[in-house]
Amino acid sequence: DQCPKKEAGALGWGPPKILGGFWPRAVLIILLMLCVSGVVAATYIYPLPSFVKTHGTEPAKTASVDLTLQNLSCRGRANLLFYFLERDDMYELPDYFRLEAWPGPGEAKIRVWYDPSKTDDQTIKAAITEPYFELEYGWRKSPFTIKGYDVLDLELDPDVLSQPH
Repeated sequence: DQCPKKEAGALGWGPPKILGGFWPRAVLIILLMLCVSGVVAATYIYPLPSFVKTHGTEPAKTASVDLTLQNLSCRGRANLLFYFLERDDMYELPDYFRLEAWPGPGEAKIRVWYDPSKTDDQTIKAAITEPYFELEYGWRKSPFTIKGYDVLDLELDPDVLSQPH
């Protein structure tokens, strides 16, 4: 009974009482529209990948390659792409890589981070597009094609081909 009574509840909404303490509905609607517009603009300026997977431990120095793929239409296809990058043949990506993908209909963007001291972007492109042999299933043909990349233009390093896998 001795405590002073407050006019409003414990929580308040709006500007401080120094500024009038009241916001008209139009101001609230404009602020809400500005916030929504800002979020939509941010997704176009800096889109976040909807699929991210990492293999191995990240080295001190990494490089990345951005590619545009056909047939990367869903999360299942993104998992298949990661499967092709985890291969254990002459197109194997040693130690570390990180796949960021934006699956969607038509062309889809991907970014692959890798250790530049152990591999290069040509090996990554070959790992994505070249067939892969497994004892249980036989040959698995890659469903992916890379925009602007022709498999026949592949130049392999003879030292890489001579290493046992």
